[in-house]
Amino acid sequence: MNEFMTPPKMKHEIIELHDVQIIGMAKKIAFNEAKEECPKFWGEFVKKIVKPVFLEKQEPNAFQKAAVDNGVGEFGLCTCDIPNHNCATCWEANFGTCCKNTFTYVIGGIYKGGDVPEGMKLFPIHSGKWLKIHFEGGMKAFQEQYTKFHKEWLPAHPEYKWAPNSCSMEWYQGTDIQSPDYQCGVMMPLDAQPRFNFNTVGLFTNDNKAIVDFYTKAFGFTTSWDGVQPNVEMFLGNNRIILYPRSAFEQMVSKKFQYPHGLNGTMELSFDVPTFADVDKEYQNALNNGAKSVLPPTTEPWGQRTCYVADPDGNLIEIGSFVEE
Repeated sequence: MNEFMTPPKMKHEIIELHDVQIIGMAKKIAFNEAKEECPKFWGEFVKKIVKPVFLEKQEPNAFQKAAVDNGVGEFGLCTCDIPNHNCATCWEANFGTCCKNTFTYVIGGIYKGGDVPEGMKLFPIHSGKWLKIHFEGGMKAFQEQYTKFHKEWLPAHPEYKWAPNSCSMEWYQGTDIQSPDYQCGVMMPLDAQPRFNFNTVGLFTNDNKAIVDFYTKAFGFTTSWDGVQPNVEMFLGNNRIILYPRSAFEQMVSKKFQYPHGLNGTMELSFDVPTFADVDKEYQNALNNGAKSVLPPTTEPWGQRTCYVADPDGNLIEIGSFVEE
């Protein structure tokens, strides 16, 4: 998508489906024939269920009764046997090409129990959160909206990630498919997000300047700290440490704390270096920049060469490697 293009606005919501199965009639369809074959399959659905039961008011047989009882026709489920995939990867690799690989298209509804008649199957779906997208313009605009969702809207919303090994669903609601107000769209299973993302390690300091000087000189951290503000951020590659004066933190939380005197044996900062020789070199470099020796470089029985030093506040630092040469 051109970086200057505004992605389309699409009404969306998060819903939850847990331990749900879809019951429906299924058909294998080649990707390169999907635009023609999926509507034909819906025509079969109308012929087998909608016309006799709802238009002609016939007494439903077992197949038709199962369809009515379970709301078959509310969803169009797309699934396939490709391992470690989701419908986004299928879309990118197969749709819009001459690909003759097949997927299984299911005209279905949420299974509520009871017999599964011949001609129908059960399909388990992702258990958890789903992104439900509402299309505008009814069925006439479905394909256009479907393409915009995949090619424009979804890339512009990286916060929504496909659940692995999952399939998408089309959803339909209403009876007049010719109306521009007919309700339809797609549903995308969402990857479960952790409750927390680890942020950083924070050190409460006696002297911000002394700690900044030590870590920038001994370990190569960078910072834009102005030397005045109490908050300090230091970076080493993609890693970040924050500093905050002990006195300022006590004032912020209106509490007094006890701090370790000498060496702080409650935690460590650990750094990897390429080889055993680098352990020795960086150990001496840390001492030259004000660190206190805790454990000189030692090769441990588990195959690691390691050492410990302490920073100006007594925080333990490990420098280690598992590579002898």
